[in-house]
Amino acid sequence: MNFGTGAQMSVLTKDVIYSGEYQIRPYFNGYYIKTIPHIPSGRALNVYYNFVKEVVNRFVTVEDGELWNYINSQAEQNKCPNLEIDMSFFSNPITDHSRGAIGNIGEKSFQIGNLFDSVYTQMAENIETIYKRLGQPFVKSILISGGVLNKNAYLRTKVLSKFKNVQTVYLAENETAEGIKEFIDLTYRGLENESI
Repeated sequence: MNFGTGAQMSVLTKDVIYSGEYQIRPYFNGYYIKTIPHIPSGRALNVYYNFVKEVVNRFVTVEDGELWNYINSQAEQNKCPNLEIDMSFFSNPITDHSRGAIGNIGEKSFQIGNLFDSVYTQMAENIETIYKRLGQPFVKSILISGGVLNKNAYLRTKVLSKFKNVQTVYLAENETAEGIKEFIDLTYRGLENESI
């Protein structure tokens, strides 16, 4: 899983099975990846964050890290029923439209913690949808790259909750070089006959 400006989810495989549900790309050492790109991630998340930051900065200057810490602490404590979040601010593989929305707002439920908990829940559900489109293979190892999941432990927990049988999660700190290195290392660790 690569969560940066946009996200993509890929599964390493030896088999080339074409489908309109995903892309097949050549990989190293005789492998291919089934992948689905353009999943709403950092760019879509910033729509919500930039709104909150604009309001806060009207009254006081707050550093991004401090504001994210507050947002995530409130999201983790959320007790309200989740809002309905549509992150379709641009073309994506989840929906057929390019306008987002927030629904199911109750009189007391439109709070920072509930908003971001709901956004994170939707991001995790999007990943579950994509995982099913990739054929829902048995996955025992996951490699995570990209700043969005690396920097946000609460979101990472929500996303990983969709993978019940995962034994190992790797976090690539340098999402490009380290991510490629980790995939290559996984290939040479005796996983040649399994999807990762």
